[in-house]
Amino acid sequence: MTGQPVANAIIMSLDKSKMVMGKSLGEEYYEVAILFAYKPNAPLFVKDNERKTIQDAVGSHIVWFRDFVELDET
Repeated sequence: MTGQPVANAIIMSLDKSKMVMGKSLGEEYYEVAILFAYKPNAPLFVKDNERKTIQDAVGSHIVWFRDFVELDET
């Protein structure tokens, strides 16, 4: 990772017990909805049969590592 944003997303859930893409969010992930891909060919951290890149995930709810989420508090 280059430290540059790959997408604009909304955090959908902070519920650590929630399952998304076959993973429990736990302490490691947020559930996010990808709104816009800045880098459409960037790979997803967690892939499935239909979603392998950021562009594939636009409009979907996916898991994303908490450490790689930059919150905009405005």
